[in-house]
Amino acid sequence: MKTLLVDDESKSISTLKTLLGRYCPEVEIIGEAGSAAEAVEKIKSLKPALVFMDVLMPDGSGFDVLEQCKSNRFDVIFVSAFEEHSLRAFRFSALDYLLKPVNFNDLKNAVARFSDKNKPGPARDPRIAVAQSAYDQPVPENIVLPSLDGFSVVRIADIVRCEADSNYTTVYFTKDKPFLASRSLSHFEELLTGMPFVRIHHKHLINLAYIKKYHKGRGGYVEMADGQQVEVSVRKKEEFLERMAGFARGVQ
Repeated sequence: MKTLLVDDESKSISTLKTLLGRYCPEVEIIGEAGSAAEAVEKIKSLKPALVFMDVLMPDGSGFDVLEQCKSNRFDVIFVSAFEEHSLRAFRFSALDYLLKPVNFNDLKNAVARFSDKNKPGPARDPRIAVAQSAYDQPVPENIVLPSLDGFSVVRIADIVRCEADSNYTTVYFTKDKPFLASRSLSHFEELLTGMPFVRIHHKHLINLAYIKKYHKGRGGYVEMADGQQVEVSVRKKEEFLERMAGFARGVQ
């Protein structure tokens, strides 16, 4: 697995080299780059199969590098020093990332996932555009829904509700047929933070924009735009009513 390491901090590259050598012997490091410009040059000349890419560098971002390497096919694993909330951008894209300081188990898992050479290169992959959108905009328009056999890019505004199905989630839309995503409901709850989505039950995450009516009760239930009645748990009732009141006032 011919691999290029891209980071403007030499210490980060040194640490990553040590971890890869110890835990990922299948990785062959063929070069290093300390800037976005150097990364573009080495990707084009060395043609790596895998690139570990820092997100922000003095002369540009990892996305800038990908944009300039559209003709090259390679997989990318982002390496970031961002805090958890900033990494939401990459979760939208279904791309792998590692948070500094890099955990060796996370590294091993990421390399294992990227060992399949038959996947489309990231520069031709619509997930890159979704990641860039999520990174640039406070409220991204699209989201990637991963499945066992691929992924789908959908508009967030078209999602009516999400329902837990063990470790998977069924996503329901205004028009399209339901989609079984290979992520937990908690994943989507975190991903959609700051948007008009609220967890009203351990099995249900709903879009406040598609509530038709709320029926009172111990917890009560809501009627959704897709015709479904969804239970509100007693534990979630207060939070739901507060969020609903805020949504009505234009506050998400």
